[in-house]
Amino acid sequence: DLSDVAGAVAELNTRLGVTGPVVESLAGDVLKFSQHTGTDAVKSVDSLVNVSKRWNLEASDMGSLMDDLTTANQACELSVDEMTGYLTTNSVQFQALGYSVEDALALMISFSDGGANTSSVMMGMKQAVANLSDATDDVPGAFQLAIDTIASCDDVSEALSATVGDTGKTVQDVFGKRA
Repeated sequence: DLSDVAGAVAELNTRLGVTGPVVESLAGDVLKFSQHTGTDAVKSVDSLVNVSKRWNLEASDMGSLMDDLTTANQACELSVDEMTGYLTTNSVQFQALGYSVEDALALMISFSDGGANTSSVMMGMKQAVANLSDATDDVPGAFQLAIDTIASCDDVSEALSATVGDTGKTVQDVFGKRA
């Protein structure tokens, strides 16, 4: 539809400053992406640009981002809007843990497949990064250690009171009381 094409081109030009063949190619990719994922083309541009800016991606990375989101959307129950929202609002935490966009999407898929409430997990991750940042310079290592500590416990009570390495924090201190 011509209004979708015009809207995508205008939004890409406004948000990224791309013109000519670059905007034409990107707009075509966005239209295909929105058709495959059932999303609005102009809203998709907004979401994709927001993710790109938070993750320091270039316009040339948008095609890969759309491919990754389409694949993730087909692999789990999360909508593309939910995934782009989580990638945007939790970019600082994901990056503090050393995750790439692809890693973050894989993590979201595993949460969705495991039946976890992804929104609650994201809040716990945000709290964990903040709490671990106060205790160590190796936040990714301490986060993984916290996950490994939980996995090694026999029950929830033991897991919550277990100490996470040499951080001086328990799992409950790291993830919060709602963990």
